[in-house]
Amino acid sequence: MRSARVNVKAALAAYRSHVASRNRQVLEVYVPFIAAAETDLDDGEDLDRLRMESLRGLLSADEDCFAELGISTPGDVLDRYDALVPRLGLDGVTSPQAREGMRSKMWGEYFDVVLRELRRTCLEEVWESIGVPEELRVLAEEVDAVDGPGLAKDRTAFFWWGLRDRLWGTAAAGREFERRTAERVMMPTEAKQMSGLGPGWEVAGGWELGEGREEGWFCAVYCRRAGDEGGWRWRYTFVSQWVYSSRVFGSVAEFLGWYCTFNEGELPRAEELNADDILAGLF
Repeated sequence: MRSARVNVKAALAAYRSHVASRNRQVLEVYVPFIAAAETDLDDGEDLDRLRMESLRGLLSADEDCFAELGISTPGDVLDRYDALVPRLGLDGVTSPQAREGMRSKMWGEYFDVVLRELRRTCLEEVWESIGVPEELRVLAEEVDAVDGPGLAKDRTAFFWWGLRDRLWGTAAAGREFERRTAERVMMPTEAKQMSGLGPGWEVAGGWELGEGREEGWFCAVYCRRAGDEGGWRWRYTFVSQWVYSSRVFGSVAEFLGWYCTFNEGELPRAEELNADDILAGLF
């Protein structure tokens, strides 16, 4: 178990480092372009204000965020990038948002609901052996959710929704959080269908981990190869709606190694950017 813990933490650190580095490379193209961008102004418009509004839109940041970090010019975004990373999830995760005691309480409630529903829905033969994957408990020590690579405006597939329902939005109340968490746990037949596992697999239980929007969905599945007596263990899957394919990962560390470049395209090129569009918030 110690090696699994070390592997998960190392994989998470590598994932966060890659995502943060890649996002900085993107900003190193956009920030100087926006700082120098010119456009025809209507009466009363302020070019500097348009530039800062454009940057906030690019980063999905609000005025309070920039003010609290002392960001008043485009160049400040790169100068204060390290402070922006945890604030805006530029490393692909939701950093801890509450004090440790409250986080432990919220995660405890989350995992209690998941385990209760897994034991309610799983195959009878695994009732005693099924449990919350320890790898996810390790992730929960470090982050509140795993959101995905890229800037927030571009993310289309969240691996692990985690505490997001509890932290923001209408589901902040405990009962609603519990209900939504419970609804993610699936009967074995549904888990097999959602995970894309074919006839060569047996599925005893599972739950939908994240939100894929139009991209697809992520699941944790308690499964084994058909005919492998007693070989039940957790695996992690992604089913793509775009190419009608599925991927199976044997560990969180393996998954994060793949996920860090999910939908990663070419870096933007300054010569291909349009100042009018960028200042209008059209990226």
